[in-house]
Amino acid sequence: MGYNIQAPAQPLQFATTQAAPGEHAWNELAGGECLSPYTDAWAQTYTVVACSTAHAAQLTARIQVEAGAWPGPEDLAAQASQVCQTSQAIDTSAAASYGDVQVQGSYAPDQETWDRGNTFISCFATRSSGQPLTGSLAPDGD
Repeated sequence: MGYNIQAPAQPLQFATTQAAPGEHAWNELAGGECLSPYTDAWAQTYTVVACSTAHAAQLTARIQVEAGAWPGPEDLAAQASQVCQTSQAIDTSAAASYGDVQVQGSYAPDQETWDRGNTFISCFATRSSGQPLTGSLAPDGD
């Protein structure tokens, strides 16, 4: 009879500067990166492209959540839907010029991921029409 003793999970490392064009793991994006193609906010890898070219989506911001005990998926989902629509996460006037920008937030899906340091909400912008974005929708100052 064996026991499965798991070592403590390694902390996740997060980028602090924008990723250069190319393929990157989700935690290597700091916010502001333009992405193409784009599946959804929960992908494990993303292809970063220059924002001056047409692109499918943008990680407009990665927002630090108040750390502490894992709040649970419902609480994080509510926070994500709220914060990703504010000027903290997106250039609201640039987004309004398109008329069909939609935002989606991703966050730690479980306590283990939260405990490993994913205490962020990542905000992604796309267009409901499926048309590309050109330029950046990241908030000013990023």
